[in-house]
Amino acid sequence: MDSKYQFWILDSGFWTRNPRSKIQNLKSKIGLALILIGYLALGVAYASRTPLWQVPDEPAHYNYVVTVAETGQLPALQPGDYPFDYLEEIKSKKFPPNMPVDRIRYESHQPPLYYVLAALVYKATAFLPFREHVIALRLFSVLLGAGLLLVTYRIGRQIYPEDGAVALATVAFVAFLPMHLAMTAAINNDTLAELVLGLILLLALGRLRGSVERQHFMLLGGLLLGIGLLTKTTIYIPSAALLAAAELFVVATSVAQGAQERLKSLLRTYVGIGLIALLLSGWWFIRNAQVYGDLDIFGWGRHDAVAGTQLRTADWLAQVGWRQGVQDFAWTTFKSFWGIFGWMGVPMEERVYRVLLWLTAAIFAGLGLALARALQRRAWRNSDRVPMVALLAVPPVLAVGVYVWYNLKYVQHQGRYLFPAIIPIGLFVALGFRELVPRQFAGLWLGLLGLGLAGLAAYSLPAYIVRFLSP
Repeated sequence: MDSKYQFWILDSGFWTRNPRSKIQNLKSKIGLALILIGYLALGVAYASRTPLWQVPDEPAHYNYVVTVAETGQLPALQPGDYPFDYLEEIKSKKFPPNMPVDRIRYESHQPPLYYVLAALVYKATAFLPFREHVIALRLFSVLLGAGLLLVTYRIGRQIYPEDGAVALATVAFVAFLPMHLAMTAAINNDTLAELVLGLILLLALGRLRGSVERQHFMLLGGLLLGIGLLTKTTIYIPSAALLAAAELFVVATSVAQGAQERLKSLLRTYVGIGLIALLLSGWWFIRNAQVYGDLDIFGWGRHDAVAGTQLRTADWLAQVGWRQGVQDFAWTTFKSFWGIFGWMGVPMEERVYRVLLWLTAAIFAGLGLALARALQRRAWRNSDRVPMVALLAVPPVLAVGVYVWYNLKYVQHQGRYLFPAIIPIGLFVALGFRELVPRQFAGLWLGLLGLGLAGLAAYSLPAYIVRFLSP
């Protein structure tokens, strides 16, 4: 099969003439199908059983969808859209029906793509009772999550084509991480952003492997970057960084061009991607500059003015001190990455976090061991996998950097802000865990890891979300 088409096939190894490879890929496809079935079952359960509005920021995202669906216009963030006192009161009372959420509109500065798509679902399900209407919008996010899992699987097979277990373990991590599942089964633009960033990562990996030609990379990269710019600001930097890094590596390792030709080729690709992206999304930034003024093309200035009542980090550190502040930041981030439900008000039991802490430490030890072995064998020198793994590290590094930067301003110790990098994080989890078990039993142990996460996700819904968040 022509290599230029392999990027688009979910698992091109299925078509090999090698019977053993066919069997292995068939097993991988069965495993993927089982994970998807489990994810959809849990996603529907989370979407239907999580009490209304008991997911962070969901009312504000919902009101954005309503505005687009009922007026055909995009909202603008205005003073009063973040009613801090009212929000704290309604959360403390568990969102009773007699307290409407229509005043909570502080997500109105977000890029519009998710809300335009969700507005179509809103109109198509307008005949349903109100609760079922909200659930239908949540299920739209669950469907986007299924697409994210397919992209996750393909990324895993791009990097480890000979090891379907790693790809499946990565998919299971993305599917069943309890906090990620809770956010995926809610009304927000997070899952669409993760899906777009996953497609960009897949395209960048295809470019590194040589299965995507420069012209196609420029066109698809520009289109996906433009879509990303219309989806969520959290993926702006990693999207551009992935595309730039992939092309830089390809050009830098080309032996068919001189230095000057390489530079020209690199600049042409960058400019092409940028122009295509801005042709698709530039209107949004022009609109924001007109609506918010002062060249506030992202709406961040207006957001700070509207949501300025949030607790600032400087004030918080003055109360608790640096040492306690750093400890609280690290521990709360860890816990909320795995699962603190509702509006950061329902943690899991401490014993669960202790087990997860040991698991996380073991995974990091496994990654360190894998790196040490690779350096000892000097396997990295001639490996085509090294640049792909390095590219994979870009989203987590940037996500951590942005997360720390944001928390230097506001107290927002929410590990879910790292979810834009959920696919690379999941792959590194699978790799670290695999390194700790005998290689001949790695598939079995990775499967048990996935089953354990699925069990934790299934347990968390009734034990924490329904029990403590129902009115």
